[in-house]
Amino acid sequence: MPGRQPFRATRAAACCLLAAVVLALWLPGDRTGGMQHRRVRIGVDQAAPYQSWNAGAGPVGFSVDVLREAARGAHIDLQWEFHPEGPQSAFAAHAGPGSTP
Repeated sequence: MPGRQPFRATRAAACCLLAAVVLALWLPGDRTGGMQHRRVRIGVDQAAPYQSWNAGAGPVGFSVDVLREAARGAHIDLQWEFHPEGPQSAFAAHAGPGSTP
């Protein structure tokens, strides 16, 4: 449906920006003043220009850039996964790395 695509893209961008803020603020430093290093799995679907998967380069797009920068500042390693089925289906299926519907 043509009318729903802009809403989906806007919603995806808002969710990614919210996730970036949460990731940046969620992990406090340890008591020695250093930051904890954590790995977070994050899924990518095709919602260009916000995020999409390039077979040769991995995740690309505005949301990817924002999340990478927030994660870098919070010392979080992001493990990107391609889930073309979208977030609702991936969460409902408890999709793991490399899984497809």
